[in-house]
Amino acid sequence: MGEGYISDLVSCFVFEKEGPFQHIVHALKYKEHTSLGRDLGICIGEAMKDNCLEVDILIPVPLHRIKYRERGYNQSEFIARGIASTVNKPLVLNAVRRIRNTQTQTKLK
Repeated sequence: MGEGYISDLVSCFVFEKEGPFQHIVHALKYKEHTSLGRDLGICIGEAMKDNCLEVDILIPVPLHRIKYRERGYNQSEFIARGIASTVNKPLVLNAVRRIRNTQTQTKLK
């Protein structure tokens, strides 16, 4: 593992298996509760403001086109929209593209 440190790190949520945050994320990703994404983004944006963390633009992590077709939306876009609205920064949707259709992290050890 690399050496060094991370600065300007803020954690808004704690992920525990079968915990409340896991249920929120699952509802956002798999049950089309997209308003939760915006609400999460607003919380993150408020934490950024409270901790004087600034960004120039927001770029949501893209889904592969196959996964996007299956799900019908990109949950990270909704989170990024909430952050962008809170910190008043632009949201750039097509800055990066996912080329590989990687395996879901939920299946990894």
